[in-house]
Amino acid sequence: MKIKRVWGVFLGSLVLLLPVRLCQQIFLVDRSTGFYTDKGVTSIGITAVLAVAVLLILLMTSRAKDHPTGEAPFIRSGGAAVMAMFCGFMFLGEGIYSLLAQPAIENTAINAVLSVVGMLAGSTVLLTAYDLATGMNHLDQSPFLGLFPPLWGCVCLVGMFITYTAVVNAVENFYDTCTVIFLLLFLFSFSKYMAGLEGCRKLFIYGFPGVLLALLTGLPSFVLTLMGADLSSAFPVSLHLLNLVIALYVLSLLVCVYRHEMKKSGSPVLNGQGPVPMEQKPSEGTEPAGEIPSFSWSREDEEKCRTVLEGLKGKEVFREKEKSPYDENF
Repeated sequence: MKIKRVWGVFLGSLVLLLPVRLCQQIFLVDRSTGFYTDKGVTSIGITAVLAVAVLLILLMTSRAKDHPTGEAPFIRSGGAAVMAMFCGFMFLGEGIYSLLAQPAIENTAINAVLSVVGMLAGSTVLLTAYDLATGMNHLDQSPFLGLFPPLWGCVCLVGMFITYTAVVNAVENFYDTCTVIFLLLFLFSFSKYMAGLEGCRKLFIYGFPGVLLALLTGLPSFVLTLMGADLSSAFPVSLHLLNLVIALYVLSLLVCVYRHEMKKSGSPVLNGQGPVPMEQKPSEGTEPAGEIPSFSWSREDEEKCRTVLEGLKGKEVFREKEKSPYDENF
């Protein structure tokens, strides 16, 4: 995967679209009706550029090779742990605030379910923060815990579809819906990745578009809230802030997962002293006395060994008994 190109498309589209989104939400929205005063010209341009950027990211990330090992990863990252801690507390705070003070969803039953599931998701994210700080992986031992964050996304989508039936500004609601969908898919893929059920490719496929949409929808809403202006979408500001924190959490995970996969993709070494390139492997008789020589395997050699071992699995190989040259009574 050309990760630099993906970052280039992501940052380039963000720098290009974010100022336009801010100007649109501040100056080109009629607060009494929620419609755009420029007849939707800027909305069409933003949607077109956003669609091209997301499509490019999907194409570049989906072409990358994925090598799931079937083993759960053990990742340690202080920065990702800090962002996971903030995200977990934000989940808990938003759930409690929505349940006791200001409902995020107008439907009482859906709002209660969303709040409870959000608090459970926050507990899982806090557990992930502990794992990232210590290098452990509780999702490997209890994979069902990883279902709470994507379950929150599913309940949030249900609540959005119920709320948006009576809202006229379809463009803003479309942005919010796509944001939740991509974040939901990322959280589900991350849970499967940490449980050792699949590789990391889908994290990049869903992560970058989810972060881009979350920033383009959450930051303008946050600025409008500071200005005391009404939002142009039906998505509550508390969930916009939660999406922003999730976006920063997702970015930190993308960075640490990429570093972990790059480190893991090095040549395996038998003696654990670090990978040694084949062309630099010392020749016979040149190793200093008392030191164990290093050996490096390529991926093809490893696959050949796996094939041979799989073929021998369940088979018993016996050698015919021969006369020992050291025992005449054999």
